Amino acid sequence: MKYIHMGAGFGASALLFVAVGMLPVEASAFFTTELKRGDVHLEANLLNAFLSEQGYPVSTDGDRFDAHTEKALELFQLEHAEAGGVTGVLNAQTRSTINNVMQSEQSVLGASTDAVFNTNLIPGMDHEDVRRLQVFLNQNGFTVAETGFGSIGNETTSYGAKTQYALMRYQDAHAETILMPLGLTKGTGLFLEYTRNIVNAERYK
Repeated sequence: MKYIHMGAGFGASALLFVAVGMLPVEASAFFTTELKRGDVHLEANLLNAFLSEQGYPVSTDGDRFDAHTEKALELFQLEHAEAGGVTGVLNAQTRSTINNVMQSEQSVLGASTDAVFNTNLIPGMDHEDVRRLQVFLNQNGFTVAETGFGSIGNETTSYGAKTQYALMRYQDAHAETILMPLGLTKGTGLFLEYTRNIVNAERYK
């Protein structure tokens, strides 16, 4: 069984990836925490990005579950009966539905290759594609680390705060094609569909 290690949430105004130990979670479980309006959590950041990419607009760019997140989630629940009803809460049944959607998207895309990124990557994951992403960022002026782990020639499979911050800078630099279509104004540091598409296009343009 493959595992990811989830870190704790980070504050809304700064990038703080604080490891709180290793929680074994199946790789397909992108969402593991119940969230509701007013919560601030790493997974709220992922939820906002997911809802935006699915066509349910939100107003927040960060890790806050606000009224707009609640409304967008209610719309998602309304259109997905398997989510267990319209509650506006990221409960167990809704989490399972969203995890299945994200996993099915990856299954349709297929495994990543040297030519194409097809895998959703989020902070806390350990995956070979993270190494490839770090190489790409380092080669294109969005340095993951100057020295040590993540630096040029020392890329790793661990998706930590430095990788997230480097990707945020890349997303900010490509705001017109990555962020604006999603209604976002700053990078999320999450390697999802829009970002993958731009990275894949840029690698082989």
